Amino acid sequence: MSKIYFSLSFLFLFLIANTDLFGQQIRFNEVVSSNALHFDEDGDAPDWIELHHIGADVQSLQDWTLTDKKDKPDKWAFPDLEMAPDDYLLIWASGKDRQGQRTTRTLINQGDLFKYTLPTASTSPDWRDLDFDDTAWNEADTGFGYGDNDDATLVPSGTRSIFLRKEFEITEIAEVE
Repeated sequence: MSKIYFSLSFLFLFLIANTDLFGQQIRFNEVVSSNALHFDEDGDAPDWIELHHIGADVQSLQDWTLTDKKDKPDKWAFPDLEMAPDDYLLIWASGKDRQGQRTTRTLINQGDLFKYTLPTASTSPDWRDLDFDDTAWNEADTGFGYGDNDDATLVPSGTRSIFLRKEFEITEIAEVE
């Protein structure tokens, strides 16, 4: 049985029971303990955890639990659900216990190639338009940053904005929420 312990106050993540830390196919992709960006269906901004399934086979989360109390490891049990390969699962740490709601994504992945520019006063305000000509823009892989060991593309220290463009195609528009 796999159990996941999560402590918001210390942001330590532990896998326990009969699990091999390096053999797990489900990874913590993001953990947000001070959310101000993503809102649940009630308009609240609770903390959240996003899991990513990196394995090649479907993985069941049955018998997995999540907690913020070391002395109560079974505080919240995952519903009987499965994660497909390269699937994402967003878990709100809201206490609302609305099991069965899934969030999947993404059209954009770490390391994808983007067109980008560091904006100036002469940057066209039309840069967001679909027909904007970005052929003069630079091209580089995400993530963009100052060089804190998770950036593929470095920008000058003190950069406050970066304009990014990426073309992608949606084949099943009805599946987009």
